[in-house]
Amino acid sequence: MKRFLCFFLFMLYLSFSAFAVVLDGQIHTRTEYKETIAILQSADKISNNAVSYAHLHWFNDPTNYSLYLAVHFTCKDFVPDGGKSGVEVTVNDILCTTFYADGHMDDVDPNFFDVESVFSIQEAEPTHIQNEMRIGIKYGYREDITVGIRILDCSGIPSNYYTYTVYTLPETSAMPVETTTEKTTTQKATTTSTSASTSTTTRKHTTQPIITAYVGTTTEPVTTKAAVSKTTKPTQTTASAPKTTRSKS
Repeated sequence: MKRFLCFFLFMLYLSFSAFAVVLDGQIHTRTEYKETIAILQSADKISNNAVSYAHLHWFNDPTNYSLYLAVHFTCKDFVPDGGKSGVEVTVNDILCTTFYADGHMDDVDPNFFDVESVFSIQEAEPTHIQNEMRIGIKYGYREDITVGIRILDCSGIPSNYYTYTVYTLPETSAMPVETTTEKTTTQKATTTSTSASTSTTTRKHTTQPIITAYVGTTTEPVTTKAAVSKTTKPTQTTASAPKTTRSKS
């Protein structure tokens, strides 16, 4: 019975560790982050501070409204305790906080985020600094998530601002909208063709009065002559004069 219980707990631990991230400052790319990696800074690019290279790892847990990030970087001004080094994080252009190697962090807006952070500093060669963090996104995974990262070297000077999209919203819900748009476009085309044919018929009817008016203006000289001939006839009836009868003596 004890053996079965130990085996069950062991399998439960393996299943949990395979799908979750343990914030211990150690970046396990195959078990925790599934080899998701982005190169933020390399040796052949200028960081504008003492950071020589930096990598970003991430893991999304939408069910628990949690985003796990891990930043691995080295500095030319490295000191064993990390000095003033840190990582500034922005989520979709909203400043989250800055995590520092000495354990403190800047103020966090509790309306948007809940955060945790652990640093791990490798003092032996090769010297590097690792920062694991969990960012609780209280409004959930409702859109694409792009994080912005600035790395502070051991002197506290920030690097360039690096951005990377760590989550893309599935597009399955967009399919019915496209179908509706096609139907609406077809209806608009049918309505347009019907209205076009109606307007053409109306134009044929409106041209008839124009033709009738033009014909009417050509008959005006004829009508005027007829009126003049009628007014000259009454003068013939007034020509007769009364006759005078004289009696014979």
